[in-house]
Amino acid sequence: EERPLTHPPTAMLPASEGEKYEEGEVIAEGGMGVVLKAKDRNLCCTVAMKVMRDPLHAHKDQILRFIEEAQITAQLAHPSIVPVHELALDVSGREVYYTMKFIEGGTLKDILQRIAEGDPQTIEKYPLAHLLTIFQKVCDAVAFAHSKRVVHRDLKPENIMVGEYG
Repeated sequence: EERPLTHPPTAMLPASEGEKYEEGEVIAEGGMGVVLKAKDRNLCCTVAMKVMRDPLHAHKDQILRFIEEAQITAQLAHPSIVPVHELALDVSGREVYYTMKFIEGGTLKDILQRIAEGDPQTIEKYPLAHLLTIFQKVCDAVAFAHSKRVVHRDLKPENIMVGEYG
């Protein structure tokens, strides 16, 4: 027997739209935006939240590029491409942000730098075979994006995250 819903779903979720995320520390910075570690209060998980660097002084074309970045990335469903969860406006309705899966790990740049410095733990953790596997996964992701007519215009080691499992 189906029971009627006595409380609307909004009453059952811990956070309303304006309180959905608890913003944390800055985890990365780029030319157009800043990536924050954030807590999604409704899903009870950590996400990466990308916000515009200076949204109140951004030009229309910069905002459109930011939105397009999120939309294009969201369409690239691939194991080696970070999934986008949400594209939205903040409570004021003036600032655009999007959230993505939070990747525990570091950048390929950091790994390569520690190897170059002779860090024994990093050298042991990332032998040549492991580095080649990472490179192959990057190539697979780029090939997938290219098959969807998408070109990553800023592909470099600091923009490649390496998680604990690849």
